[in-house]
Amino acid sequence: MNRYITNQKGLTLIELLAAISIFAIIVGLVYGVLINGINYSNIAQTKTALQQEANYVITMTRSQHQNSGYESYQIDIGENLTSINIGEHEINNPNINYTVEALRNGEVELAENDLIDPHQPLYIHLIVTDARNDQHSFEIRTTIRRL
Repeated sequence: MNRYITNQKGLTLIELLAAISIFAIIVGLVYGVLINGINYSNIAQTKTALQQEANYVITMTRSQHQNSGYESYQIDIGENLTSINIGEHEINNPNINYTVEALRNGEVELAENDLIDPHQPLYIHLIVTDARNDQHSFEIRTTIRRL
């Protein structure tokens, strides 16, 4: 019977609690890094989607400007638009708000119902904002000219 009492090869309660505490700290650190990585990935994905949407709007505007022949066309101008009409094309994304400003000859700001002459340069300022979080936005200022 003395043989079993003198055998000291097991774990004490303090050693077990110390091991569990160290494991919990490591899991907490890994979890924090993982959550931050996921958040940054979501932000990068949102910014990329906004940039792609802005590029699409500018491409459609450029296409309308260059391919409209001699006919003038209209573009929706305003703040926090949920869709944009460019000539006969409508761009609509429920997750995005659009702010469009346009200048004629680089000086005169176009109003909402003004016609755009495709033979004159169009100075456009586009802001594309995430409708769920207005802190995320992408902005383009460009000039569209007919070739």
